[in-house]
Amino acid sequence: MTIQFSIHQNTETGTVVYQEDHNYTTDANGLVILSIGTDITPSIGDFNSIAWGKYAHFLQTSVTYSGGTINFDATEFMAVPYAKHAEIAAVAENVFSGDYNDLINQPNTIPTGLESIDEGNGAGWRLIGNNPENFGSIGYSSIDLSISVENSDLYGATGYASFAMGVLTEASGQYSTVMGIVCKGFRCLFNSNGIWNISFRC
Repeated sequence: MTIQFSIHQNTETGTVVYQEDHNYTTDANGLVILSIGTDITPSIGDFNSIAWGKYAHFLQTSVTYSGGTINFDATEFMAVPYAKHAEIAAVAENVFSGDYNDLINQPNTIPTGLESIDEGNGAGWRLIGNNPENFGSIGYSSIDLSISVENSDLYGATGYASFAMGVLTEASGQYSTVMGIVCKGFRCLFNSNGIWNISFRC
């Protein structure tokens, strides 16, 4: 006895997208138990490639035996094969992995914060994205939060352990702190080396 399963797409008589044949002998009770989609050499299509989630599908069963062939009416799949669609969806190539490096159209993000840099005096920190051509060499253990739009080697936190914030500020003295617009921190408050200078300007 040969049992043939045909899966039609869209309608009961639509295109056959999958077809498989099974040769079986019934058991002592005249029963046969089969699983659709288990034929490794189907005559039409590939069970795993059926677009379950996109189209309606109908199953038609034919039984051929020594006395002839019986064709049963096609009936629509209502639920069971859609578990197969869910399985495929779970491993779909377009599912986001969580790693932005996997994306084709990556978000246009602009990095922010501070970056550690060493321009010859030891490591200091400057705002990410600032053009180094607009600043002097950063001082060791210095923090530069300033902005400079002019090409200069004077601006920024260039002194040892200095701090600069604002626009076009110069913190060149050791331990100097400068905030504001066009400010300089190099004059001496406590000794001739310009140490511990603090300058503010609004």
